Amino acid sequence: MNAEINQRQLRLIGWAFQACGILSLVASAIAYHYVVSGLITHQQLANADETKRLTALLESAGDVRRRHQELTEELAELEQRAEMIRQRIPDQPHEGEFLKQMTEAATARGLTIRSYNRGNVTVADTHSQLEVRLTG
Repeated sequence: MNAEINQRQLRLIGWAFQACGILSLVASAIAYHYVVSGLITHQQLANADETKRLTALLESAGDVRRRHQELTEELAELEQRAEMIRQRIPDQPHEGEFLKQMTEAATARGLTIRSYNRGNVTVADTHSQLEVRLTG
């Protein structure tokens, strides 16, 4: 009889272990499902946000291209104007010629230049600047 009781207890313990194993397997499957579905949902939301951002960029692409073209044309015009101004600046100072042109301009307006005084000279990368004081 003792063997029969032991046999029953062993079967009962075996069923208990199997039930615990099945419960832990089901609990693990449920936990895995929620973790994986949570990660997938999070990734889907991130992808939706990125899609909205990229769609907005695509919709504004025409405006960006047009603005880029406008700015490129404006830059080319400014560079051309800067080059024209650089070409107008003489390589060497021609004070005599400058004073002659000023005297002619003053005379044409009915003014007379009596004297001039040379001031400070400022040297820059692209030009030099000479300060002149006139008495008229």
